[in-house]
Amino acid sequence: MLSIPKGVAVKKSRMLSREQTLLIVGAILIGTVAGLVNHIFSTSYENLYRFAVKPFERGGATVFIPLFAGAGLLMLISSIPGASRDVLGFGFPRFIEKINLGSGVVRIREAAARALAAAVSLGFGGSAGQEGPIAQTGGAIGSAIAEKMRLSKANIRTFIACGTAAAIAATFNAPITGVLFSEEIVLLRNLRSATFIPIVISSATATAVSYFIRGGEPLFGVPGFAEDTLNMRDFALFYLPLGAIVGVAAAGFMKIFSATEDVFSKVGNTKVRLAMGAAALGALAMASPEVLGNGYKHVKEILDGGVAPAVLLTVALLKPLATCVTVGSGWPGGLFAPAIFMGAATGGAFAGMMSKLVSASGGSISTACATVGMGAFLAAITHAPLTSIFLIIELTQSYQAVVPAMVCTVVSWSLARALTGGSIDVLALKKDGVEISGIESESLHSLRVKDVMRTEIVTVDENTKLRKLIEDIPSSRFTTFPIVDSDGLLSGIVSIQDFRQWLFQEDIKDLILVKEFATLDVTTVRPDDNLYDVVKILGQRPAEILPVVEAAGSRKIVGILSRRDVINAYNKAVSEGG
Repeated sequence: MLSIPKGVAVKKSRMLSREQTLLIVGAILIGTVAGLVNHIFSTSYENLYRFAVKPFERGGATVFIPLFAGAGLLMLISSIPGASRDVLGFGFPRFIEKINLGSGVVRIREAAARALAAAVSLGFGGSAGQEGPIAQTGGAIGSAIAEKMRLSKANIRTFIACGTAAAIAATFNAPITGVLFSEEIVLLRNLRSATFIPIVISSATATAVSYFIRGGEPLFGVPGFAEDTLNMRDFALFYLPLGAIVGVAAAGFMKIFSATEDVFSKVGNTKVRLAMGAAALGALAMASPEVLGNGYKHVKEILDGGVAPAVLLTVALLKPLATCVTVGSGWPGGLFAPAIFMGAATGGAFAGMMSKLVSASGGSISTACATVGMGAFLAAITHAPLTSIFLIIELTQSYQAVVPAMVCTVVSWSLARALTGGSIDVLALKKDGVEISGIESESLHSLRVKDVMRTEIVTVDENTKLRKLIEDIPSSRFTTFPIVDSDGLLSGIVSIQDFRQWLFQEDIKDLILVKEFATLDVTTVRPDDNLYDVVKILGQRPAEILPVVEAAGSRKIVGILSRRDVINAYNKAVSEGG
């Protein structure tokens, strides 16, 4: 029996303990810094809004003053030398792509530029959310700390997730929501113990920092659910239909958002796009000033039941348009806050109209529907139902909200998923040809053909006789071979399936040449192709091997890639990642 020397076992244990300690210490540090930065960012744009927008928001045409001023500042920020293309617009999908498919490194300078641009956008009335930009800033903090500690690529991603969790947790005073946000949205449901523990620690630390700075109250003082809003009748008349309405509304918003981005993308000049966005937003704000900013003040009013159903209906229709023209034209910001606003307005308006048709305790049911509507709309556009459900629980600080939130959220999420096919982040990436779906996709994208291919190539000359090929097959591990011409260049591929009908016909084995029955239409791959694309090819053409050629259009073989090797490499990558 093989035994491990005692000293070796102790050394390995110490190594593991040291890595775990580094992760825990790093998570605490990330949570502390992200919590402080979150407070600075939030305070900055709130004070800016109070100074720049408040005096003009209900002054009719004067609302254009802060909006065009904001557009001008964004033009200046976007022209800073070295500014990333992700400084403007909806940058969160690119952030997710970088974490899951790219290097995983988020530069502080890029995140700082985006945070500055987002603060200007929100501070001057842009109809967007702060959660996306502040989550990216938290991710950059985690990335910077990971690099200073010289951690592995996998742990860099873990620390970035810690930063995003900390940022969201500090925003809402909701630690569980922060954890689930990172796991469901940033890491795309890649829930593993190696990432979960540090993320929990970081989220809890950021919440503690936020608690110390501004107290323990959640972002919205949502009242608990009244007993008379938790009966079967209300589930049938309010929560189930509301889930369906929100699901359809969220799907419609996602389609309008995508179309708006497409329209603005046809305007080549960035400065013109920003000005057009300001003009369109100003026109909407003249009709309803509530559409300006992140809208959290108005969400509080809706939850308190102090807004008339007619006003709520107007806001529910105009806020999506305001958000689309804001972010679609290039104003930086996220969609988390607008989703919460739209959900609250839709829920409140629905409850108000239903209360006129059926007897219900108007104030209580309106607050309840507005509350679960927030989570339902958020789940529908992010496809993160757990994050949304626990956000409602932590905001209400009442477990009586669990069942209504679950019912409404699951219905809206399921319907939106059926109508759109993906979250708003994933769909944005798909438009640019980027496919992403969590750890499986991450592993396949990060592996290249050259990492897996075999360079010891067994080829068959195209003029080889069938008898010779049959005699040589038992000495090979494959039953499929590339065939080459007299210059050694790929001319086809041959499989035992191509000649099995002649295996027992001795009279023709010396007459038939390989090129006469080989497949000449060969699918090839290149060394720098990733395994994600290879798997799609193998799914369409179930070949045992794929010849690897030097470059596109070349017939020079540099290796072969077998289906079994692809599967083994993928399984190993997933196992090491977990």
